[in-house]
Amino acid sequence: MTKRILSMIAQVVLFLLLAGLVNAQAIPKYVADGAVVAFKKDNRCPSCEGSRSFGVQIENWIVRVDRWNDEKFAGNKYILVKYQMYDRSLSESEINKKLKFILRERREHEQNQDCVGNVSYREGEKYFLRPTEFRDYELTESGKTEEIPTDFKMLPCFIVEKLPVVIK
Repeated sequence: MTKRILSMIAQVVLFLLLAGLVNAQAIPKYVADGAVVAFKKDNRCPSCEGSRSFGVQIENWIVRVDRWNDEKFAGNKYILVKYQMYDRSLSESEINKKLKFILRERREHEQNQDCVGNVSYREGEKYFLRPTEFRDYELTESGKTEEIPTDFKMLPCFIVEKLPVVIK
């Protein structure tokens, strides 16, 4: 009886793992060369390591795209990026260099999430949330010379799960 239950549990786990792999492969990846021009100040952590548990550290970036590998997005010069830090964060020097990003669009269950999020603030003893604004971002070296769109609703949202690579 115990062997039968363990066998059923193993089959269910295997099925869920395979279903997850099939779902992960169904999401197209896009490559873009560009630079981080601004990052959200309250979640930037250049010394952070990626998560080894269920919680994932997030960084929010505004990225200028210099070259897309897919013409589908060619008209988008600036994008919002939600970096899900499984590895580590970009260092202070890396964030100011040209990078190669591997992007994906949001999955169906992520559509209610955006790349902007909220910022907490305090009034007296109470804490509140407000939508993130451009003033909550800090410009990088390359961002200081750009006219970055400040209306986040106009910028498409992408997810990055793998650390961008510096282009030499």
